Amino acid sequence: METILPELKSSLSLTLQLFFPFAGYLVLPPPPQMPSILYTEGDYVALVVYDSTADFNHLVADHARHCREFQALVPNSPPAIATSRSNGCKHMQRPTMAVQVTIFPNVGISIGVGFSHIAADGRTLAHFMKSWHRFINLKGI
Repeated sequence: METILPELKSSLSLTLQLFFPFAGYLVLPPPPQMPSILYTEGDYVALVVYDSTADFNHLVADHARHCREFQALVPNSPPAIATSRSNGCKHMQRPTMAVQVTIFPNVGISIGVGFSHIAADGRTLAHFMKSWHRFINLKGI
């Protein structure tokens, strides 16, 4: 894991340069204003690393499982942050994406992604994941 985790972070950073709205924030102003995405240079995606004691082989096997067994593999949504604008209006900001790497010692890893559907649709997320996978392969992981 000492070599894989830094490479995952590095390749995620490279991919986010192409998909920068995922590193931004969903700005939720009071109605009737519309939500927007705010990206500022230096914004990032929260990457959480979690060690699991779950049975990896059970989770990846070809049989029915209850969806609750997979909840620990998905990152919790980061909390919204209250901000004030220069005009005095209060807004809520929520990160548009979070990533969790779950480590199953001596067996494998799982990468879980949570994102806002306001920032992107499922097709865009699939394109993001394929691009991240390409960067990972370029690094030889």
